[in-house]
Amino acid sequence: MPGIAVIYASSYGHTAVIADRIAGELAARGLRAEVHDVRALPKDMFISRFDAVILGGRVHGQKFPRSLRRFVRDHRSTLNRIPSAFYTVSLSMAGKDEAAKQDILRITARFPAELGWKPSSSAAFAGALPYTKYGWLTRTIMKRISAAAGGDTDTSRDYVYTDWDEVRRFADEMADKATAHVEKLYQPPAH
Repeated sequence: MPGIAVIYASSYGHTAVIADRIAGELAARGLRAEVHDVRALPKDMFISRFDAVILGGRVHGQKFPRSLRRFVRDHRSTLNRIPSAFYTVSLSMAGKDEAAKQDILRITARFPAELGWKPSSSAAFAGALPYTKYGWLTRTIMKRISAAAGGDTDTSRDYVYTDWDEVRRFADEMADKATAHVEKLYQPPAH
């Protein structure tokens, strides 16, 4: 049974929710999936013991968390040797501004390329607006941004914009790649 590490960097928890959903989809396909926060990885965790790795990170101000950047830099040779995937989480993907969506897609492609990583799949998912988790200043700023974009402004609740069917398709694609990789590794030699 192929094993897949789903590693994420999250600020307010929604990227972790997506990582858990991906792991659930992989498990439904009969694969073993482990979910890890990149900032809390066990010191003895060697990603080379996995048949595939999925990394996810939120993007704010066109930047990803340093912890995610460091992880890719430290493990890029393994990530390039096995099926690997990258997903981005951004509120911009939930809006109607096509230029903003294209910008997120460019950022999603640029991040691994800058670090010498060539993921076999990538995706950009709409995130969430967790007003109840924000401090006063962030809540006020996010409410203004959302209002200007014609979005939700009731700060007494949270909003999730993620298309879970897209997440499932992404997980299915990686399940297929991990399974094919394992089958190829353990295929008996031809006579």
